Amino acid sequence: MALRIHPPTKQKTSKREPTWVKVMCPRQPGSVECGYYVMRYMKDIIIDSRHLTTKFNGKKSYSEMEINEVRSEWVLLVTELIITFS
Repeated sequence: MALRIHPPTKQKTSKREPTWVKVMCPRQPGSVECGYYVMRYMKDIIIDSRHLTTKFNGKKSYSEMEINEVRSEWVLLVTELIITFS
């Protein structure tokens, strides 16, 4: 049995630099909510990708209720995984 390794074929590379866009989004008020904010961003963007172009409708931060919603969903998911795989 043998293994033949082929060198990668040359592909055209783009000479253009990426265009970075600063997305305005809600900011966490403290230093411990970052994970919940990232999960909430992802949820909001998946539900409605227009958030990226509408700058989250000018929202400065999430309410405690919105962050608690993410916490509750996360707890339910982890609990389900623990029950399933234990």
